[in-house]
Amino acid sequence: MASNLEEAIEIIRKQSERIEELEEIIRRLTNQPSKPKFSQENYSQSRNDKKIKKEWKKGSKNGKIVVTERKEIRGGNGQCTCGCKEFKIIRTRSRIVQGISIKLNNIEYKLIDEECIKCRKEYRANVDEIGYNKETRSLISILKYGFRMTHPLIKKFLEEQGIQISSGEISKILMENSKSLQDAYTYLRTVGIKKSKYNQTDATITRRRNTKRIKREHLQFTGNKYISTFKITDKYNIESVYHAVTKRGVNKGFVADDSTSNHIGKRQLCWVHELRHYQKLTPILRGNIRIKEEIINELRGVYHEEKTYGNNATQEKKEEIQELFRRVVNKTTGYLPIDECLKRTRKKEKELLMFLDYPYIPIHNNESENSLREAVIIRKISHETKSKIGDKSLERHLSVIQTIKKQKLNLYRTFREIIEGTFDLSLLTSLTV
Repeated sequence: MASNLEEAIEIIRKQSERIEELEEIIRRLTNQPSKPKFSQENYSQSRNDKKIKKEWKKGSKNGKIVVTERKEIRGGNGQCTCGCKEFKIIRTRSRIVQGISIKLNNIEYKLIDEECIKCRKEYRANVDEIGYNKETRSLISILKYGFRMTHPLIKKFLEEQGIQISSGEISKILMENSKSLQDAYTYLRTVGIKKSKYNQTDATITRRRNTKRIKREHLQFTGNKYISTFKITDKYNIESVYHAVTKRGVNKGFVADDSTSNHIGKRQLCWVHELRHYQKLTPILRGNIRIKEEIINELRGVYHEEKTYGNNATQEKKEEIQELFRRVVNKTTGYLPIDECLKRTRKKEKELLMFLDYPYIPIHNNESENSLREAVIIRKISHETKSKIGDKSLERHLSVIQTIKKQKLNLYRTFREIIEGTFDLSLLTSLTV
């Protein structure tokens, strides 16, 4: 009797497993999400954890508010409605009212020119700032390249504050600020690249209007999550990448897409760009569509394994990823476009798996994409530059302003000090990878 009961239980268990397998097949064929897998013990434990009440405390998300103006004391009634003039303090509270004061600050200087009575030598009085003070000049650059405002909007904003300015004067101020940023820009392209453990590079299209003709150029980004440098070049190729990253940066390792076709130094190819070659394929037959989806899913599996390698960089994990990669790219599917893509991926094994020897190098180039996004938006709003001086202004402003943001520094104060020449440039590379 006991043996028959055990056989029945075993039959029921096998039937349950078969039902689960069939349900999973049905979900996959109908593109439905898989059933979540969890044990009853974990479920009971999670329900018990939810019943535990935690002590609630209010916290600040933005940090402590700094009082910059003054502190005032409010309170102290002179006389109560009952006629009593004596009070006792029962509690004290603190409230901060935040605000910013924008006011006109025009200064008129009376300049006195003098002449020596004896030798007739003239002495002319001068003012360091001509036309607009450094605060206004810094604000114009930040509005233009930090907040993507056009010249007409900047002009309208300043005129509403009582400042008389033209679009030509705004352009002139931006060019003059660009000259003041030259030292900071050079520092980032030399010391910044040198101090970085790795760099990333990518480029986007930019344009410059020469008289009536528009010249197509490339705005190249070089940097990482703490530093940004930009350079406008005629072409984006292996020579421009080598010039931007420099010899020292190439030897440290850098991340790029496969548009730079030749291998130089320690280059890690972007896996996101590699997967796009497969996603661009448009098969028509149902069997080829299934082959494409299977290969993409397998490559994504390799990608997700690689993302966790930096946290567990062991020899066993390295060999596991290499074996998994080779097992996928050595397949022959019978669908020619997929087979050709796999062949090209197989040839890039050294560059796609460069991170196995240098775990600190990322396997994607998303930082370059995000950094170039600001430049692309500015290009769509303001269109092309008008001269080579405008190209330099774009390079320097984008490099300095993005680096200030990445270094978590105060944008307006830091930029103004750089323009004035009082800022310690080493603070632009205080955070590095």
